[in-house]
Amino acid sequence: MTQPAPRGPRAALVIVSGVRGVFWGTWSALLPAVLARVHATTGELGLGLALTAVPLGGDARDGGGGPVRRRP
Repeated sequence: MTQPAPRGPRAALVIVSGVRGVFWGTWSALLPAVLARVHATTGELGLGLALTAVPLGGDARDGGGGPVRRRP
């Protein structure tokens, strides 16, 4: 019997690149349907997605995203 080849960093890179390609390929295929569903332009959708990735308010020490509280 032959032993399977050990997986190294090259195999991990191929797997991660494949997963990333599948994700972005699916996103690009679904984008026209998403735009039609929400009645938005590509600029509006991009701005909305960018704003959802940015926590508003809060303090980085407490995880952000919440109301700004002053500490005594």
